Amino acid sequence: MKVGKVLYFPYSDMSDSILMDTVANAIKLGFRHIEVPDFRPAWERNWFKEVSGSLKQILESNQVSTAVHAPHFYELFSTIFNIDIFNVVLKQFKDSIDLAKALNATVVTMHPLDLMASPTFKLSQYDKDKARNKMEALLRKCSEYAKEVKIGLESFCWSNRTSHHVMFESDTEYMSFLQKIALENIGATIDAGHLLQHGVDPCSLLEGLKAPIFNVHIHDSDGSQAHLPLGEGKLDLKDFLRRLKQRGYDGCISLEVNQSKEKLQQSKKILEDTLKLT
Repeated sequence: MKVGKVLYFPYSDMSDSILMDTVANAIKLGFRHIEVPDFRPAWERNWFKEVSGSLKQILESNQVSTAVHAPHFYELFSTIFNIDIFNVVLKQFKDSIDLAKALNATVVTMHPLDLMASPTFKLSQYDKDKARNKMEALLRKCSEYAKEVKIGLESFCWSNRTSHHVMFESDTEYMSFLQKIALENIGATIDAGHLLQHGVDPCSLLEGLKAPIFNVHIHDSDGSQAHLPLGEGKLDLKDFLRRLKQRGYDGCISLEVNQSKEKLQQSKKILEDTLKLT
């Protein structure tokens, strides 16, 4: 498995120089895979089109592979009643797929969208089912558009609280949703840290998941905070990597540790050393 880095930069202060500096720093640290967040709804919409050529050149000249992370600032429930909102969300997902094609990326990660922005507004099961159907419709249209690009639905699912605004209230709901779609280019992006944060054992999910795994994010969690350095939370890293290998996963595993350079380097070493032992 290739060790990568999910890039992080502030949503409100994005520029060509910040992007290129962040990529260059990740390459200097020895990462051979970089996941680029396409959060253009928070930025200028055409900005990435203007810099994608330069970004591709930097990545290819350093033999660094890439993935793309689609935007996720949406309230899915509103797409049930407003086809214009549905089409805007679909357009922005397609933009991320276009960016992936421009960068020769093979995977786009998408979040399960929140049902409601307000966690206190209670939806009926009927409304939740309709919203999930809309998410399925979005993914099916993205699948058709993406063709050879794979789409990994990130493993955001909860078991440690009941919430009326999240898409999946258990790992079972998440796994069943992916299994129902059953398309060759739709699979899972496993995020070990967020699973732990929300009370789901990532190793158990790997055992039960029938859908293919296209991408992996890794960071630690103490059950409350996520994006912690490896070794500072509850993740059984060795068992997690062992189960990934048992499934035949040989893709990229990207660190999502958004702390100091020293903590990132420490986590990278722990991950690389543990990979050698499993």
